[in-house]
Amino acid sequence: MNEKINFSFNLNERYLPYEANLKRGFWGGIAALLLFLFMVPTALLLTLRTFFDDAAFIVVISLMSQLAMGVSVLCFLRGGTPLKKTLELGEWKASYIVVGVAGAAVFILLGEVVQQIYFWAADLLGVNLRDKSHIEILMLDMDWQGVAVLGVAAILVAPVVEEILFRRVIFGYLAGKVPWVVSLVITSVIFGLIHTEIRTLPGLILLGAGFQLVYLWQKSLYPAIIMHFANNVSAFIIMVLVKYNVIGEL
Repeated sequence: MNEKINFSFNLNERYLPYEANLKRGFWGGIAALLLFLFMVPTALLLTLRTFFDDAAFIVVISLMSQLAMGVSVLCFLRGGTPLKKTLELGEWKASYIVVGVAGAAVFILLGEVVQQIYFWAADLLGVNLRDKSHIEILMLDMDWQGVAVLGVAAILVAPVVEEILFRRVIFGYLAGKVPWVVSLVITSVIFGLIHTEIRTLPGLILLGAGFQLVYLWQKSLYPAIIMHFANNVSAFIIMVLVKYNVIGEL
Protein backbone atom coordinates (compact mmCIF):
# COMPACT_ATOMS: atom_id res chain seq x y z
CA MET A 1 0.00 0.00 0.00
CA ASN A 2 3.07 2.25 0.23
CA GLU A 3 3.62 1.94 -3.51
CA LYS A 4 3.69 5.26 -5.33
CA ILE A 5 0.48 5.80 -7.26
CA ASN A 6 1.24 5.83 -10.98
CA PHE A 7 -1.54 5.66 -13.56
CA SER A 8 0.69 5.62 -16.66
CA PHE A 9 0.50 2.88 -19.29
CA ASN A 10 3.88 1.48 -20.37
CA LEU A 11 3.55 0.42 -24.00
CA ASN A 12 6.74 -1.65 -23.99
CA GLU A 13 5.61 -3.70 -21.00
CA ARG A 14 1.82 -3.80 -21.23
CA TYR A 15 0.98 -3.53 -24.91
CA LEU A 16 3.68 -4.53 -27.38
CA PRO A 17 4.26 -8.10 -26.06
CA TYR A 18 0.50 -8.74 -26.39
CA GLU A 19 -0.29 -6.60 -29.43
CA ALA A 20 -1.52 -9.46 -31.64
CA ASN A 21 -3.63 -10.93 -28.83
CA LEU A 22 -5.19 -7.60 -27.93
CA LYS A 23 -5.96 -6.83 -31.56
CA ARG A 24 -7.82 -10.13 -31.96
CA GLY A 25 -9.51 -9.64 -28.61
CA PHE A 26 -10.53 -6.08 -29.45
CA TRP A 27 -12.23 -6.76 -32.77
CA GLY A 28 -13.59 -10.10 -31.65
CA GLY A 29 -14.75 -8.56 -28.37
CA ILE A 30 -16.56 -5.69 -30.10
CA ALA A 31 -18.31 -8.18 -32.39
CA ALA A 32 -19.22 -10.40 -29.42
CA LEU A 33 -20.45 -7.38 -27.46
CA LEU A 34 -22.81 -6.33 -30.25
CA LEU A 35 -23.95 -9.89 -30.89
CA PHE A 36 -24.46 -11.25 -27.39
CA LEU A 37 -25.58 -8.13 -25.54
CA PHE A 38 -27.82 -6.60 -28.19
CA MET A 39 -28.65 -8.72 -31.24
CA VAL A 40 -29.15 -12.14 -29.63
CA PRO A 41 -31.31 -10.93 -26.68
CA THR A 42 -33.40 -8.78 -29.01
CA ALA A 43 -33.93 -11.68 -31.41
CA LEU A 44 -34.93 -14.03 -28.59
CA LEU A 45 -37.31 -11.52 -27.04
CA LEU A 46 -38.97 -10.85 -30.38
CA THR A 47 -39.20 -14.56 -31.19
CA LEU A 48 -40.37 -15.75 -27.78
CA ARG A 49 -43.08 -13.16 -27.21
CA THR A 50 -44.76 -15.35 -24.61
CA PHE A 51 -41.91 -14.64 -22.23
CA PHE A 52 -41.51 -10.94 -22.97
CA ASP A 53 -43.10 -9.80 -19.71
CA ASP A 54 -41.24 -12.36 -17.62
CA ALA A 55 -38.54 -10.38 -15.81
CA ALA A 56 -36.63 -13.52 -14.81
CA PHE A 57 -36.50 -14.63 -18.45
CA ILE A 58 -34.90 -11.32 -19.45
CA VAL A 59 -32.27 -11.73 -16.73
CA VAL A 60 -31.53 -15.31 -17.85
CA ILE A 61 -30.96 -14.04 -21.40
CA SER A 62 -28.60 -11.39 -20.04
CA LEU A 63 -26.67 -13.98 -18.01
CA MET A 64 -26.29 -16.35 -20.96
CA SER A 65 -25.25 -13.47 -23.22
CA GLN A 66 -22.56 -12.35 -20.77
CA LEU A 67 -21.19 -15.87 -20.42
CA ALA A 68 -21.12 -16.36 -24.19
CA MET A 69 -19.41 -13.00 -24.68
CA GLY A 70 -16.78 -13.83 -22.05
CA VAL A 71 -15.98 -17.20 -23.62
CA SER A 72 -15.77 -15.61 -27.08
CA VAL A 73 -13.35 -12.91 -25.93
CA LEU A 74 -11.10 -15.45 -24.21
CA CYS A 75 -11.01 -17.54 -27.38
CA PHE A 76 -9.94 -14.53 -29.45
CA LEU A 77 -7.21 -13.67 -26.92
CA ARG A 78 -5.58 -17.09 -26.96
CA GLY A 79 -2.38 -17.75 -28.88
CA GLY A 80 1.19 -16.52 -28.86
CA THR A 81 1.51 -15.62 -25.19
CA PRO A 82 0.01 -17.32 -22.11
CA LEU A 83 -3.56 -16.15 -21.55
CA LYS A 84 -2.92 -15.36 -17.90
CA LYS A 85 -0.06 -13.02 -18.81
CA THR A 86 -2.05 -11.42 -21.61
CA LEU A 87 -4.82 -10.64 -19.13
CA GLU A 88 -2.36 -9.34 -16.53
CA LEU A 89 -3.55 -11.85 -13.97
CA GLY A 90 -0.19 -12.57 -12.44
CA GLU A 91 0.77 -13.09 -8.83
CA TRP A 92 -2.07 -12.63 -6.35
CA LYS A 93 -1.61 -10.06 -3.57
CA ALA A 94 -3.78 -9.75 -0.47
CA SER A 95 -3.57 -5.97 -0.85
CA TYR A 96 -5.75 -6.25 -3.95
CA ILE A 97 -8.75 -6.87 -1.69
CA VAL A 98 -8.10 -3.68 0.28
CA VAL A 99 -7.54 -1.64 -2.87
CA GLY A 100 -10.64 -3.05 -4.58
CA VAL A 101 -13.02 -2.59 -1.65
CA ALA A 102 -11.66 0.87 -0.77
CA GLY A 103 -11.83 1.91 -4.42
CA ALA A 104 -15.44 0.77 -4.64
CA ALA A 105 -16.36 2.77 -1.53
CA VAL A 106 -14.70 5.92 -2.86
CA PHE A 107 -16.28 5.73 -6.31
CA ILE A 108 -19.71 4.81 -4.96
CA LEU A 109 -19.63 8.07 -2.98
CA LEU A 110 -18.25 10.08 -5.90
CA GLY A 111 -20.81 8.50 -8.21
CA GLU A 112 -23.65 9.49 -5.89
CA VAL A 113 -22.46 13.11 -5.91
CA VAL A 114 -22.24 13.09 -9.73
CA GLN A 115 -25.70 11.51 -10.01
CA GLN A 116 -27.29 14.14 -7.78
CA ILE A 117 -25.72 16.93 -9.86
CA TYR A 118 -27.00 15.18 -12.99
CA PHE A 119 -30.52 14.92 -11.56
CA TRP A 120 -30.43 18.56 -10.49
CA ALA A 121 -29.38 19.66 -14.00
CA ALA A 122 -32.12 17.49 -15.54
CA ASP A 123 -34.70 19.02 -13.19
CA LEU A 124 -33.68 22.50 -14.32
CA LEU A 125 -34.24 21.42 -17.93
CA GLY A 126 -37.60 19.89 -17.08
CA VAL A 127 -36.45 16.32 -17.71
CA ASN A 128 -37.51 13.64 -15.24
CA LEU A 129 -34.69 11.21 -14.51
CA ARG A 130 -35.70 10.29 -10.98
CA ASP A 131 -37.90 7.30 -11.84
CA LYS A 132 -36.68 3.77 -11.16
CA SER A 133 -34.02 2.34 -13.46
CA HIS A 134 -34.90 -0.63 -15.66
CA ILE A 135 -32.92 -3.00 -13.44
CA GLU A 136 -34.82 -1.78 -10.36
CA ILE A 137 -38.12 -2.36 -12.14
CA LEU A 138 -37.00 -5.86 -13.14
CA MET A 139 -36.00 -6.61 -9.56
CA LEU A 140 -39.41 -5.60 -8.22
CA ASP A 141 -41.18 -7.82 -10.78
CA MET A 142 -39.07 -10.95 -10.23
CA ASP A 143 -39.66 -13.93 -7.97
CA TRP A 144 -36.80 -15.26 -5.80
CA GLN A 145 -35.47 -17.50 -8.60
CA GLY A 146 -35.10 -14.48 -10.85
CA VAL A 147 -33.41 -12.54 -8.06
CA ALA A 148 -30.94 -15.42 -7.64
CA VAL A 149 -30.13 -15.44 -11.36
CA LEU A 150 -29.69 -11.67 -11.31
CA GLY A 151 -27.31 -12.04 -8.36
CA VAL A 152 -25.18 -14.56 -10.26
CA ALA A 153 -25.11 -12.33 -13.36
CA ALA A 154 -24.35 -9.10 -11.51
CA ILE A 155 -22.01 -10.36 -8.79
CA LEU A 156 -20.11 -13.29 -10.28
CA VAL A 157 -20.21 -12.99 -14.07
CA ALA A 158 -20.30 -9.27 -14.90
CA PRO A 159 -17.23 -8.21 -12.85
CA VAL A 160 -15.03 -10.83 -14.54
CA VAL A 161 -16.32 -10.59 -18.12
CA GLU A 162 -16.61 -6.80 -18.21
CA GLU A 163 -13.24 -6.16 -16.62
CA ILE A 164 -11.50 -8.47 -19.06
CA LEU A 165 -13.26 -6.90 -22.04
CA PHE A 166 -13.15 -3.23 -21.07
CA ARG A 167 -10.17 -2.80 -18.76
CA ARG A 168 -7.71 -5.07 -20.52
CA VAL A 169 -8.89 -5.69 -24.08
CA ILE A 170 -10.63 -2.52 -25.27
CA PHE A 171 -8.53 -0.11 -23.22
CA GLY A 172 -5.33 -2.10 -23.78
CA TYR A 173 -5.70 -2.12 -27.54
CA LEU A 174 -6.74 1.52 -27.86
CA ALA A 175 -3.94 2.65 -25.51
CA GLY A 176 -1.49 1.27 -28.05
CA LYS A 177 -2.98 3.54 -30.71
CA VAL A 178 -3.93 6.75 -28.87
CA PRO A 179 -2.82 8.43 -25.60
CA TRP A 180 -3.88 6.31 -22.62
CA VAL A 181 -6.04 9.12 -21.22
CA VAL A 182 -8.04 9.21 -24.47
CA SER A 183 -8.36 5.43 -24.33
CA LEU A 184 -9.60 5.68 -20.74
CA VAL A 185 -12.30 8.18 -21.71
CA ILE A 186 -13.45 6.15 -24.73
CA THR A 187 -13.53 2.90 -22.76
CA SER A 188 -15.40 4.46 -19.84
CA VAL A 189 -18.04 6.01 -22.12
CA ILE A 190 -18.59 2.70 -23.93
CA PHE A 191 -18.83 0.96 -20.56
CA GLY A 192 -21.53 3.40 -19.48
CA LEU A 193 -23.48 3.18 -22.75
CA ILE A 194 -23.66 -0.62 -22.92
CA HIS A 195 -25.66 -0.63 -19.70
CA THR A 196 -28.40 1.22 -21.66
CA GLU A 197 -29.44 3.30 -18.67
CA ILE A 198 -29.56 7.05 -19.35
CA ARG A 199 -30.69 7.69 -15.78
CA THR A 200 -27.38 6.51 -14.30
CA LEU A 201 -25.07 7.15 -17.26
CA PRO A 202 -22.73 9.72 -15.62
CA GLY A 203 -22.26 7.49 -12.58
CA LEU A 204 -21.53 4.47 -14.77
CA ILE A 205 -18.95 6.39 -16.82
CA LEU A 206 -17.27 7.59 -13.63
CA LEU A 207 -17.31 4.06 -12.24
CA GLY A 208 -15.74 2.71 -15.42
CA ALA A 209 -12.98 5.32 -15.12
CA GLY A 210 -12.45 4.26 -11.51
CA PHE A 211 -12.06 0.60 -12.46
CA GLN A 212 -9.60 1.63 -15.17
CA LEU A 213 -7.47 3.78 -12.87
CA VAL A 214 -7.22 1.01 -10.28
CA TYR A 215 -6.18 -1.43 -13.01
CA LEU A 216 -3.53 0.98 -14.28
CA TRP A 217 -2.21 1.71 -10.81
CA GLN A 218 -1.97 -1.90 -9.66
CA LYS A 219 -0.97 -3.31 -13.09
CA SER A 220 -3.39 -6.18 -12.58
CA LEU A 221 -7.02 -7.01 -13.31
CA TYR A 222 -7.51 -8.55 -9.87
CA PRO A 223 -8.19 -5.32 -7.93
CA ALA A 224 -10.43 -3.96 -10.70
CA ILE A 225 -12.49 -7.17 -10.64
CA ILE A 226 -12.75 -6.97 -6.84
CA MET A 227 -13.75 -3.31 -7.05
CA HIS A 228 -16.43 -4.16 -9.61
CA PHE A 229 -17.59 -7.08 -7.46
CA ALA A 230 -17.84 -4.91 -4.32
CA ASN A 231 -19.78 -2.23 -6.18
CA ASN A 232 -22.28 -4.72 -7.60
CA VAL A 233 -22.69 -6.51 -4.27
CA SER A 234 -23.59 -3.26 -2.53
CA ALA A 235 -26.06 -2.28 -5.25
CA PHE A 236 -27.62 -5.74 -5.30
CA ILE A 237 -28.05 -5.87 -1.51
CA ILE A 238 -29.78 -2.48 -1.51
CA MET A 239 -32.17 -3.56 -4.28
CA VAL A 240 -33.00 -6.80 -2.43
CA LEU A 241 -33.68 -4.89 0.80
CA VAL A 242 -35.96 -2.47 -1.06
CA LYS A 243 -37.76 -5.31 -2.88
CA TYR A 244 -38.59 -7.15 0.32
CA ASN A 245 -39.53 -3.94 2.17
CA VAL A 246 -36.66 -4.19 4.64
CA ILE A 247 -35.80 -0.57 3.89
CA GLY A 248 -37.67 2.17 2.05
CA GLU A 249 -36.71 3.49 -1.36
CA LEU A 250 -33.55 5.57 -1.34
